Amino acid sequence: MTAVANKGEEKVKFGSDPNDDLKAFEFGINVLAGYQFACGFFVSANYNTGLSNIAPGDVGDDTKFHNRFFGLNIGFTFKSKPEPAAATVN
Repeated sequence: MTAVANKGEEKVKFGSDPNDDLKAFEFGINVLAGYQFACGFFVSANYNTGLSNIAPGDVGDDTKFHNRFFGLNIGFTFKSKPEPAAATVN
């Protein structure tokens, strides 16, 4: 991953080493809610919050970094054609 700063780029290092910028592993909770209308149109929203601290160990005892994400989705589901009935042998 690359972070862009004023007129420059800096590589972000993920891992468990004290020299890394962020921890590589995180766990969290995701909540999703949505509705699909009969015409095929749907709308949904989701929220994700990280439960684990991804700050490197050498930042300080009081420093905590957590990921948070909010998303909105809209779309349309196309109806599929029904499968032809399978032939039965009597």
